[in-house]
Amino acid sequence: MYRKIVLLLILFLVNGFVLLAQNKELGVFKPGTKWENINTRSINVVYPSGYDSVANRVINITKFIHDYKLESIGDKNANRKLQIILAPNDLSNNLQIQLAPYKAIIPTTGPQNIMDIGGVDWLTQSSIFAYRRALQYSNLNSGVFRIIYWLNGDQGVQNLSSFTIPSWFFEGDATFSQTTLTKAGIGYTPSFNRQQRARVLKGKKYRYPKARNGSFIDVIEKEEVYGVSLIEQGRKIAGPDVWKKVIRSSANLHGIFYSFSNSTKKHIGFTTRKLYSNTYDSLEVKFQNEIKHLQLTEKNEVVASNKRFYENYSCLNITKDRKLYALKRPLQKIPRIVEILPNKEEKTIVRLPKDFNEQFSIHNGWIVWSEKRDNPFYKHLDYHNIFSYNLYTKEKKQLSEKKKYFSPALSTDGKTIAVIEKDANFNRYLVTLDRKTGNELKKFSIIKHGDAFSPQWSYDNTKVLYILQADSK
Repeated sequence: MYRKIVLLLILFLVNGFVLLAQNKELGVFKPGTKWENINTRSINVVYPSGYDSVANRVINITKFIHDYKLESIGDKNANRKLQIILAPNDLSNNLQIQLAPYKAIIPTTGPQNIMDIGGVDWLTQSSIFAYRRALQYSNLNSGVFRIIYWLNGDQGVQNLSSFTIPSWFFEGDATFSQTTLTKAGIGYTPSFNRQQRARVLKGKKYRYPKARNGSFIDVIEKEEVYGVSLIEQGRKIAGPDVWKKVIRSSANLHGIFYSFSNSTKKHIGFTTRKLYSNTYDSLEVKFQNEIKHLQLTEKNEVVASNKRFYENYSCLNITKDRKLYALKRPLQKIPRIVEILPNKEEKTIVRLPKDFNEQFSIHNGWIVWSEKRDNPFYKHLDYHNIFSYNLYTKEKKQLSEKKKYFSPALSTDGKTIAVIEKDANFNRYLVTLDRKTGNELKKFSIIKHGDAFSPQWSYDNTKVLYILQADSK
């Protein structure tokens, strides 16, 4: 008991210094926005005027979880009200959940690669994720955490949780819920854990500290990926409510130091390190069984495989003159478009922003892509503009200003660009632009209660095809 009191005093002092270091966010939303809200027992949704239907969807989703899906995390303080702010003009795909103050900010426009979100719309998945995170924090507010809350409020609990609870638990548990509560959530997509599968099947095993802390040399799957695996393994071993027990035991600082690991040992039978090792041993067996009866396609390597650092290649484009271009993401470096030569060497064509998460299109000597541009004054006001690059003159040109254009596709003659436009009112349009001037040529409305991705021209440039996501399909 004496050691816990000493630890509490230390944490109280450290928390005081952390509080002094906090900075207020300025210029978050554009002034003049008219706000409305819907207040329920468990959440308060704040949204710009005109977004009533969107706010009601969030209300219905969180109410369902609150009424029927608390058994795996606990219902302690479940009625504590979470404030959810909808940000229609935020294109960052960055879902923000924080304890001090107790709120979540949900950008209503999600990632533009459908493989990053699966078959369920972004708003549904974001609502589930945000409310699950809120329930995690609520169920931490007991034992020593409650004392810290009395001393320093939500900020104290947030700081203490960062010291005692590994971030993979928060991310993995929320993503697991995001997946299991939907028909086609992100965890069901093959791309979600492809790095994990590739690493395990190649026989590369990393220790828990390396997975937890990351690496400057090797690629480590994201916290939500291995976090989901650990959450699922714990449930298989000790039952669906095991993490509720673990989090409550951790809130009492079971064992003082390494309280979360001691809690997993108590309720699952493994410390976090051993649970990680046990999980990956099981995954190795599972992945090997999955490919045992598959007939793998023969492959030819087009890039050197003996590189020291991890490099990712995607969005491959082959031009009429049989040149190969790709989007290259070197570890710890900014992405770039490269030409891959027949001798496996590479030539950098153009460098892209660090947060580039789009596709590019190339035809007839031209490359086009979309870049996110932040507003310098308002954090939650972003744009996506179209850029072009000429392979012969090396000229880069911005074709649009303050637009929300995504996934540009260049016609085979290099004259016209097809884009998906997404406005703040959830309208989706298929738009064609003049490649020289960026002027709008034609605009077609797409189903409102769905989303559109990845337009592509037919070979004769008479049709544009795109992926439509609607009704979890």
